[in-house]
Order: sequence, then structure tokens, then C-alpha cells
Amino acid sequence: MRIINVKENPMGLTHAGVFHADEVFASVILHFLFGNTFTLARVNVVPEGYAGIVFDIGRGELDHHQPEKVYHENGIPRAACGLVWAKYGVAALELSLGLTHEESVLVHQKMDKGLILAIDAHDNGIVPDDPYRPYDVSQLIHQFNPTWLDDESADEAFMAAFELAKGVFEREVKNYLAAIRAENEVKSSPRLAADRVLVLDRYLPWKGAIGKDDPAMYVISPSMRGGYQIQAVPVSPCSMELRKPFPAEWRGKSSDLADVTGIPGSNFCHTAGFIASAETKDAAIALAIAAVETK
Repeated sequence: MRIINVKENPMGLTHAGVFHADEVFASVILHFLFGNTFTLARVNVVPEGYAGIVFDIGRGELDHHQPEKVYHENGIPRAACGLVWAKYGVAALELSLGLTHEESVLVHQKMDKGLILAIDAHDNGIVPDDPYRPYDVSQLIHQFNPTWLDDESADEAFMAAFELAKGVFEREVKNYLAAIRAENEVKSSPRLAADRVLVLDRYLPWKGAIGKDDPAMYVISPSMRGGYQIQAVPVSPCSMELRKPFPAEWRGKSSDLADVTGIPGSNFCHTAGFIASAETKDAAIALAIAAVETK
């Protein structure tokens, strides 16, 4: 993206002066929609007859500074970021970031309830009371506005904020996409012991892919330390409580674990009972099945 003079017929317009996260991230979305060809001007007044995309100014469909609001599902009004995201977000994800249409729709929905919602809430003044207000991305972007001691122009500062926001946006997309693709891989991976043991060919973030009705108790995957690891499934992705910890008599064992279990290649079981390891895949499977069958 480049910022140019309004007389050069930019593709987009937003307001001049102090900038906020909503128009900065809206610019990022449009950058991914149109690629590096996207140009922007920051103005005080929208020229008569201008036919490009106008956001956060001008009283049009992408300006939230008017009585008629568009709302998120939870009742928070959409700011410029949310309005641009609602109209162009899926296309931006699909065209520039290599997602399929189905992935684009899913990532769009997840980001709309996370990053986009947080930016819109902040721009509408919906933030936690001090002194417990978290330092969020909207405050971070605001810090890029020039102070009275700075020599840089407002447009230069906007571009610096844009580059940071672009990086945040890309990481958000990549993380959500990784979670979606992990969920698909979990669904297609083999199961053993009446679906209570899930066997993965590689390590991936599986916790969010195992729903409350999924019977899985243990997940096997290659370990980054070599061999295989067996993890006990928590009752929910963020919980420390396990559906079925490893047997008490296994916990804290390492070199003597094979003697306790009777399974050669058994390496280690954590004292908390949430993870165990084995030298081979077959040994890991045997450990997981034995854990399932232990009363």
C-alpha cells in the first residue's frame, strides 16, 4: 500500500489527522484485497464525485459516525474496520492469502469474533475500566501517532502503524488457518480402542479439534525429542482437568516404567499423569490402550 495525494486518484480514502486502529486495520484488509497496487489518501473532506472506497469518513456505508449503525452479534457497533471486514474480508482472505473459499469463510468468522470485534469495541469506547484495562492492539496503534516532538509526518506514522498491523493481521490469519487445518487432520486420523485413542502422524494442535462428545482419551504423536508422546485429553481445551489421567502407579516413572507396565519401550510418565512417552509408535499405542483399559 502507498499513501498518495487525493489529486492522484487513490483507490481508497479515509480521514486525516489522528489515526486509530479501525482505519489502520481497514487499510490492511483493503491491501490484502487489492495487493500492493492499493493506494490511499487521508483527507478532511471527500471530494465530490469520488468513486473509490471511502471508509471512516464521508457518511457512507463504511463510515460508522452516523445514527444508523451496523452491529456485531453481541450488540457492539461495527467501526470502520468491522464494516470493511464484513464487506471485503472473505474476498481479501481468498484472493491474497491463499485460503480456499471454505477456509476463508471460517477464518473470517473467527477473526470477526476476536481481533475485529476488539478493534470495533475500542473505537466505540467500549473498554474495561481503569486500572484493569489491558494494553490492547488499539492502544498500540494509537502510540504511532506523532507527538509534538516528532519530525515525521502523520502519513509516515500511519504507514509505520500499517506495517505493524499488517504483521498482526497475517499472524492472526495463519494461526486460525492452522487450527482449521489441524481440525480437519484430526477428523481424518486413525482411531483405536473404540475411538478412545487418536493416532497422529505428526504433532499438531489437536485440543481444539476434540469436542465434548468425542470419546478420545489419549492422543499419540511423534515427539520433538524423538520417539512418541501420548497425551491425556483434557475435559476442555483450556482445562487442566483430564478425562482420564494415566494410572497412578505409572506416574513419575522413567527407566522403570517398562517394568511397571510390562510394555517394552515405555520411557516416561509425568507425575501429573497428563503425558507419557515411548521409544516407538507401537509402544505408544500399547501404553495408550493399556491406560484406556485400566480401571
